[in-house]
Amino acid sequence: MMSARHYLEGTGLYHEEAHMGNPEIYQLRYFVETAKHERMSTASNELGISEQALSKAIKNLESQLGEELFVRSSKGLSLTEFGRFFLTRARIAVEAMQFVEDSPSDYTKKYRKTISLGLPASCLADHGGSLNPANLSALQKQYPDIRFVFVEATPAVIGQRLKEGTLQFGICADLDGRLLENFVLGEYLLVSLVHTDNPLSQKDSITLKDVTGGMIAVFSDNTVMTRFLKMHAVKASISPVQLSPVDPGELIMNKDTFMFMPQQHAYRVVKAPHVKILPLVDEQGAQMKVSLCLSWMNTLVLGEPELALAKHIACLYGKTFDRQPASPQTDLGH
Repeated sequence: MMSARHYLEGTGLYHEEAHMGNPEIYQLRYFVETAKHERMSTASNELGISEQALSKAIKNLESQLGEELFVRSSKGLSLTEFGRFFLTRARIAVEAMQFVEDSPSDYTKKYRKTISLGLPASCLADHGGSLNPANLSALQKQYPDIRFVFVEATPAVIGQRLKEGTLQFGICADLDGRLLENFVLGEYLLVSLVHTDNPLSQKDSITLKDVTGGMIAVFSDNTVMTRFLKMHAVKASISPVQLSPVDPGELIMNKDTFMFMPQQHAYRVVKAPHVKILPLVDEQGAQMKVSLCLSWMNTLVLGEPELALAKHIACLYGKTFDRQPASPQTDLGH
């Protein structure tokens, strides 16, 4: 239980009354972040919440404390005298709670081996894919001293983290790299998303040459798809394709913008009535496709649990993982 202090006008005295509830740790985190940036908009962006939610949390905290924490002005926020005093204690509390919350990961790093699998969101069941964390429950029971985890990441980040050694395996389109091993999980046909106002939407299929007059929308970190499109544009003797990084909420907003993705994923997630899904074909009329691979560094020693994970993932995609255990003395020149 806390107490709130109220100034009694004309008396020079404060009246103190009981006030239920202690500050929540999230309120203290919000306060510390807001004090750091001195602007609600910046702090809310860093915290990943709306400015309205942050403002409400700070006001509730001030109400619980019975003191104002910030002086608000058109130039931003500045701490009150009490706010500066409280900030020191709030930081200690936040750091202490972070220390407590880090216990599982700290314990794992010290006492348990972790085998992590990086994969893009499109592979997860929540986003139209085939995998979910429950897929690892059988492995976890088989190897209770090892922690198996899915790590959601972009293809570019997966490739980088594999090289850094912070991921043991990754699932994405065939990654480049002399030091990477790739096991093909499947080949996925590609389709194009076309605005229904574009005359091309009346065709049965679409080629890269068809869309060279428009803009191809790509996620800025999808280096695999970008490389794939540029490579095939060169093969087809097409002038460099125009690639434009976009936000998911702005896809195919006009008739001259196109986007390519795996057919299976497109039919699961694309519901917009103004978008038509067409096969993406090469100059010979064959539908283009990309390989989805399970990748790992060839310096990774495939011990029993690593092999078990690889076999488990391959099985989920209807494949049989037949690779032999890697040797720690693998020749890096090949």
